[in-house]
Amino acid sequence: RVLPARRWRLAPAELVEQLAVALAEPPAAASAELRLVPQRQLRKMNSQLRDIGERTDAELVHAHPADAPGLADGDEIVLRSPFGATTGVLHLDDTIARGAVALPHGWARTNVCALTDTDEGVDPHTGMVWQAGIPVTIHAAPASAHER
Repeated sequence: RVLPARRWRLAPAELVEQLAVALAEPPAAASAELRLVPQRQLRKMNSQLRDIGERTDAELVHAHPADAPGLADGDEIVLRSPFGATTGVLHLDDTIARGAVALPHGWARTNVCALTDTDEGVDPHTGMVWQAGIPVTIHAAPASAHER
């Protein structure tokens, strides 16, 4: 009585269609566009325990060096999406995929929520706000943003 036809629906038609559309899009690295990818940090779960001890990696925005021309590791940057912007410290990492920009969740200053939208950026099947795959750009922060 729990499972219709005694089977799990692991791939509903709507999800299969959404996957087909995503696979048909050119990879971000093939276009000049950068895409936001989520990142989790070791020994950190969202905002739990974030104020214990010194966190030197809390504001880091990770990008491949080729995706941030003219910028250096440690530069203050502004990360922009079609929905908003947030600031952080650039960490250049040649192990991250070209075209991807990784931003850890759960921090106030480098706030991933500032890059999302609850009207346009919502998955139609789950109702969840997109926090990955959002197009972003990296810019040097204005001098006034360097002062805290």
